[in-house]
Amino acid sequence: MKRITIFSILTIILMSSCIKFKNDSIIKVIDNVEREYFTVDGLRYELCLDNNSDGVSVVMLEEGKYQGEIIIPDEVKYKGDMLKVMVIGADAFKDCDQLKKVEIEAVQVVGSDAFRGCDNLEDVLISNTQIVGENSFDECNKNMKVSLNNVMVIKKDAFNGCRNIETK
Repeated sequence: MKRITIFSILTIILMSSCIKFKNDSIIKVIDNVEREYFTVDGLRYELCLDNNSDGVSVVMLEEGKYQGEIIIPDEVKYKGDMLKVMVIGADAFKDCDQLKKVEIEAVQVVGSDAFRGCDNLEDVLISNTQIVGENSFDECNKNMKVSLNNVMVIKKDAFNGCRNIETK
């Protein structure tokens, strides 16, 4: 017979209080901030519910990895509202070795290590973006064509370890 410890019971209670399901999204409480996760057109987004933000972040998939060609829009429709895509989260596309092309239309920040280790990334277009974070494209070893249009700040080592970068 299995013994259920007090620790196991507390773990189950804590987990159930931190994760709620609502329609097609998942709500989690992280660092005392409610965050809602949802997916639109294959991209997973995070919406912080406690800061009255009208913006969302692109985050890592719960299972699997992004692949092929990705277009990160400037806005996404969710529950009838248009939400601004503000941030590509840290590590959001990290080690997505089947990612070939990324088009970023207008976000405020491309997070640190966002595309780190995307070995087969061939084509990158970044437009109307304030900050490309540290090591954002670190270790993307393939011959990469990069187009930067109206990018305000490129942080240290954003393209570190990338060989044969060609600008468009």
